[in-house]
Amino acid sequence: MRILFRKKNKIVGSAFLALQLLVSSALPASAGLFGGPKIPTAASVLSAVEQRYHLDVGSIQNQGEMLNVADGKKPTPEVTLFFSPSDPRPLEKVTAKAFPMYFSNNETDLYYTWYVKHVGCDLKNNVNAATQDLCDRDSDNDITVEDWKIEAARILAQDGFDQADADYSQDSDNDAYHARSGGDNKVNTPDHCFINDSVSGKNYELVSAGATISFTCPAGQTAVCMEGEGQVDANTVDFTSSGSAFSFSDTGVCHLAGTPACSAGGVASCNTGSPRCVTNPNGTDCGNALAACTNSNVVAAPQPFCQHLFPNATGHKTAQGEGANGAAFTFGADEEEFWGTNPTDPDTADNGNKDEANIAGLGQSSFTWNYASGDQVGVAIEGTTMIPTKYGDSSAMIMWALAKNDCPVTGKGSFFKTVKGYSVAMDMAKMDINDCLERNLVDPTEGGQAKNLEVSVVATPDNPTNDATEDAAGDMVVAQASVSNASRGTNDTLFDWEVMISNNAQFSNSGRNVTAVVTADLQDLKLLGNTKGLALGTLRLKMDMKSSDLLGGRLFRNYLTGGIGYLKFTARASENFSSGIVRKGKSDVIMQFTSTDKKISAYKAAARLAGTEMRVGLPNPLASGIICNDRSLYRVACRVTKNEIIGLRIDPAGLSSFRWTINGAALACTKAGVSSDCGETEQNHVNFFPVSGDVGDTYTVALTASDILTGNTVTLTRSFHIVAPTMIIVSDDSATAWPKYL
Repeated sequence: MRILFRKKNKIVGSAFLALQLLVSSALPASAGLFGGPKIPTAASVLSAVEQRYHLDVGSIQNQGEMLNVADGKKPTPEVTLFFSPSDPRPLEKVTAKAFPMYFSNNETDLYYTWYVKHVGCDLKNNVNAATQDLCDRDSDNDITVEDWKIEAARILAQDGFDQADADYSQDSDNDAYHARSGGDNKVNTPDHCFINDSVSGKNYELVSAGATISFTCPAGQTAVCMEGEGQVDANTVDFTSSGSAFSFSDTGVCHLAGTPACSAGGVASCNTGSPRCVTNPNGTDCGNALAACTNSNVVAAPQPFCQHLFPNATGHKTAQGEGANGAAFTFGADEEEFWGTNPTDPDTADNGNKDEANIAGLGQSSFTWNYASGDQVGVAIEGTTMIPTKYGDSSAMIMWALAKNDCPVTGKGSFFKTVKGYSVAMDMAKMDINDCLERNLVDPTEGGQAKNLEVSVVATPDNPTNDATEDAAGDMVVAQASVSNASRGTNDTLFDWEVMISNNAQFSNSGRNVTAVVTADLQDLKLLGNTKGLALGTLRLKMDMKSSDLLGGRLFRNYLTGGIGYLKFTARASENFSSGIVRKGKSDVIMQFTSTDKKISAYKAAARLAGTEMRVGLPNPLASGIICNDRSLYRVACRVTKNEIIGLRIDPAGLSSFRWTINGAALACTKAGVSSDCGETEQNHVNFFPVSGDVGDTYTVALTASDILTGNTVTLTRSFHIVAPTMIIVSDDSATAWPKYL
């Protein structure tokens, strides 16, 4: 039997204390059957605890596992950017609004370091004169993130102020500002700045640039602190009145205990365990002893280091003082000139901040500038989190939120700090957050945009009628598309229309179903206009398809079932952005239509005596009095003269429920009052109207009726135009007599 224990005894937690007490109380028990001391196993002790105190070991284990990783899951600062408008035109004003989260500060106490990068202003050293003029804001011949920050800070601080009106030979205002690490409201609070590793969730304290630590482990191995286990030989345990004795041996099993530190003299040390080089830090292999380490810092441990990301004028530090230890906070005339602010106005931007506070970005959650094609913008927000540090003071972690939360941690290491009498391991990183700013640039067209356009299509009238005759009197179908989330409005949206025809509402092409795209064919028939173009949100189709017209390789009549067919209008919309991004969307509408070869025929009505009263009637035979039937122009707009009475008739076969209108008003015809050709008690297929208007007036007669077979409504129209009477002399035989033009 053996007991395993750590070589360096340490009691951690009340559970382990209880276990130790239980084991100790069991050791002096008589040997009994085995003739030696009775030493209970850890499993039996935990089982007894579980039964005694109703503690479920599985639940405790689950809580412990979550506690082990909870430190890496604390919410760290984030920021979301929204742009208005979401896709600005070149030279248009665009506003970027930052929404920070997980800071303990109010929004007005945070520092917003905005930066903007124009096309051609990539990071580069020793640039030419043209690039200097465009991008080099601090005149050092190099393009760095400082130039991007200066560009944005000048816009914020000036707010349109014209430098030509300023006299920079003197500075009479008092507009200096003293920034505090972690936000404007942090007074007399220790400064400890951190960066979060988004992969592991671990927070690393930023340390001074001089702290460089390396451990001399073989390739493929890691420097860690490992604590070994030993075992007690139960046969050597002896409890007597004079004391106790036992022997132990090394098991060769080790466990991770922490991260080693390195002194200025190159000596590795551990708070718990020993410095080792291992292949798998999470395994039980003890590895090899860590031979040596290197610490380039002049002190035994790296020093915590906080640095603002503010843009700086040449030879000056923004809001950080000009002298030793940050003394003498000034904002002189040369700085006023560099930033383009008013030397006689402490608040050039008129936003309630001093000029230098605006350059530091105090409370500046919005940034507005004149957008140039290809511009990218970013922001780094400094503030204090709600995460406490390990230091024995009131400090909480100071951090930065970046637009894309993309900042890989480099220069990782650790050092030990004595806190409340204990040696505490501190994770550290030697890096500059400025190096991450380029990775967090955002194109304004990326902000707050839906991936697709939301398109809807409607079409009128509800049940159009196609005129299959030569009269071309079919309905005009209007399909209207709208886009609810277009950035630039319908006028700047590209529309591409498609028209399909089918004999079934599902637009299937199986079995007896036939469906085809007929956009080009309808255009060839002059029934459909342009189908692609900017602002083409409306499409018009004249319903004058004839039975013999070819559509999609088939005769038009093949798309009809009982005179019924279906049309589908599909609108595809797209908008292109200057950054190359394209957003698209589409929608469609299906409508049922009725096709008929019936038409309204027009006649000169004849007067008849019915008893003692005059009535009108259609000519007999009908063909003798038909008018406007010999030329297509006359069929479209029948020419009539004032004081005529016009008779109207349609073939009634297959139709019922007739209703006539003229210029939108009801046109009634009764058998008793107008003509014996009219219906007895309701409208029928015959009607009459007197031409009482003046020359140039137009009458539009419409007839609606129900198709007996399908129940659908059929609508037919006919137009009449009042003209002055004319006479034409024609020859009966043009071979012997013809007109002579004088």
